[in-house]
Amino acid sequence: MASVLELVALGMGVSIVPLLLAAGRKDVLRLTEPLDECETEL
Repeated sequence: MASVLELVALGMGVSIVPLLLAAGRKDVLRLTEPLDECETEL
């Protein structure tokens, strides 16, 4: 999953990634609110 996030950060597409991986990154942008059907108790 981290490699997908790196590609998104480089501007090579969009993806659904866990919020905990994207937290604190200034090179990615959240496009929607968290998806209810993807929520977990991590």
